[in-house]
Amino acid sequence: MSNTASTKSFERAAAESLTELESQFNRIMEEKILLEGEVGEKPTLSEENQRPRDANSDLQNQIVVLQRKVSLMPVMTTTPVVTSSPLSTAAPCPVVPRDLELKDTSPSPKTSILGTST
Repeated sequence: MSNTASTKSFERAAAESLTELESQFNRIMEEKILLEGEVGEKPTLSEENQRPRDANSDLQNQIVVLQRKVSLMPVMTTTPVVTSSPLSTAAPCPVVPRDLELKDTSPSPKTSILGTST
C-alpha cells in the first residue's frame, strides 16, 4: 500500500470518528438542554404542589376542631313520629337526651279514662 493510500485511509477514519463524536456531542447537548428545562420547572412545580398541601393541612386542622366540638356536645337521638294518615309528612320528634327515661303513661286496665278505678 502506498503512502497516499494509507493517508487517505487515515483521513477517512478520522472523518468518521469526527462525525461520530459530533453526533454524540449533539445528542448530549440536547439531553443537557432538556434537563436544564426540567430543572427550571422545578420551582414552579414545587410551588404548585405546595398549595394543595397547605389546603390539605388546613382541612385536617378543621377536622380536628370539628371532632373536638362534636365530642363536647351531649349525645342526642331523634325518633320518627308515627302518623295515622299516610298522606301527612312525618317529622322527627324533638331531640331527647339518652339519659332521659320515659315512663309508661298508658292507663292501667283497672283505671277508667277519668282516672277513677272501676
